[in-house]
Amino acid sequence: MSFEASIRQLRGNAGLSQQAVADAVGIARATYIKLENGGREPKLGELTKISQYYEVGVQELISGIAMTDTVAQQAQHSPWRVADDAALHVSDAPAEYRHDDAQGAQPAAAQSRDAIPRLHTTKLRQVLLYTLGKIGARPNVGEAVLHRLLYFIDFDYYERTGKSITGLAYLHETYGPAPAADLQALVDEMRARDELDVIETKHFSHKQRKFLPLRNAELSELSANEIKHIDAELERLGSKSAAELSNLAYKDAPWVIAKYGQTIDYRDTFYRTDVTSVIESDDDL
Repeated sequence: MSFEASIRQLRGNAGLSQQAVADAVGIARATYIKLENGGREPKLGELTKISQYYEVGVQELISGIAMTDTVAQQAQHSPWRVADDAALHVSDAPAEYRHDDAQGAQPAAAQSRDAIPRLHTTKLRQVLLYTLGKIGARPNVGEAVLHRLLYFIDFDYYERTGKSITGLAYLHETYGPAPAADLQALVDEMRARDELDVIETKHFSHKQRKFLPLRNAELSELSANEIKHIDAELERLGSKSAAELSNLAYKDAPWVIAKYGQTIDYRDTFYRTDVTSVIESDDDL
């Protein structure tokens, strides 16, 4: 089903007028009519508002329609994207993280950044234990919330410093960023070593997979700035639901730019808008 057919069906099922939906999205009725008729492609902000209004995923709405939002347009000129999306194979690093110098120089603001995040298993272990020790017992914190929190912890730190704390790779999936298989491998190892327990429970009417730490984090493995950053992220995002964190990720340039199933490029934090950017003029990290 096309995007325009999807929104027509959603509106019809809800018994809403075009004006009501246009008002909710914050656009003129004439503009909304063009969306329904296929006369205009949706912008990222419009997709997000429509998905929130009907409580469906952005991917369910776009159904393969190419977005024309500013961040998507900028992505076409990203100097670290190879023209045919082919992998540039270098050992010990996800292919999508590599920068092909033949494609041109990086923007000046990004030249000092760590172009090849590498997995730091020791740090990932401690970030898991520290995060779960602080908020793991909260009813909202299941596997989905944990995955989104790890994404923002890593990508926000990368935006500020040019480095990922854990180096974990994340994939563009339907309901937001999902960690690569390295995380599950580490969780399995931690369970075998009695460092972590995983239980199945319920949150409201939904099944929930919770992670419970069985030991304290070794903070000596993390820098003071890394701990400060994690604390700030958990304070800002730790009470949000999985849906709220997914909706925030849907607005994040790195997730938007990556194709479905593709590894999300840390360097695309360069294209973040004010909606998700964590850079401030007085940032002391």
